[in-house]
Amino acid sequence: MRIAILEDDPNQSLLFQRLLGMGGYEFESFDSIQALMLGLQLGDYGLLLLDWRLPDGTGEDVIRMLRGSLRSEMPVIVVTANDDERDVVRALNAGADDYVVKPPRAMALLARVQAVLRRVRGEQGVSSGRIGRFAIDVEGRDITCEGRPVRLTQKEFDLAFHLFAALGRTVSRKQLLEQVWNNEPGSSTRTLDTHISRLRRKLGLESEAELRLVSVYGFGYRLEKAESGARLDRRMAGVRSDEDLLAA
Repeated sequence: MRIAILEDDPNQSLLFQRLLGMGGYEFESFDSIQALMLGLQLGDYGLLLLDWRLPDGTGEDVIRMLRGSLRSEMPVIVVTANDDERDVVRALNAGADDYVVKPPRAMALLARVQAVLRRVRGEQGVSSGRIGRFAIDVEGRDITCEGRPVRLTQKEFDLAFHLFAALGRTVSRKQLLEQVWNNEPGSSTRTLDTHISRLRRKLGLESEAELRLVSVYGFGYRLEKAESGARLDRRMAGVRSDEDLLAA
């Protein structure tokens, strides 16, 4: 299932693409109403992420076009630069299913997407699912291990989500601080390392586990399956991280 993005700001469009990609969604981006309408004729999309203010019209124009066409049942989430009550009311009255405020946080956006898909079309969003012993529920913001709930703080859950979404890939400390803490004052690599230690203990992601959370020296962290991890460790032996190479 692909998500259509209508956003004329290239930077905002890239942000939405990155966040949706983190949730496992496929997507295609358009920068004008005309381009979107052509794309809808040629492709199949399960949801529209819609900017409210566009160079050739408004989000309200787009929604009314959709609701009066063969795409009348297509769910729409409006993205607005502010939470002005008038714009929100206009969007919902026009037929939008939900809205988010720029700049969106990853967890909030993916939870809204999943909730709309569940409510409107009965689909299960791919941002929730099962990995090994763990079941992740983004909307409920909880993780269970073999059916037992794991008590996590909000930051711990956000951190776990990003690591599970990047399973098998190394995520830099800088990226995790941006995604989870949004560069909040007082956040630091020490803050991240402390949360990683707690998360490793609470979820049992030790070196001998089926899933393990490993440190990549001088760079970041990687959540990996133990079998593939052994091969990665052998392949990466003696190879320095990107930060080490840049510092050399």
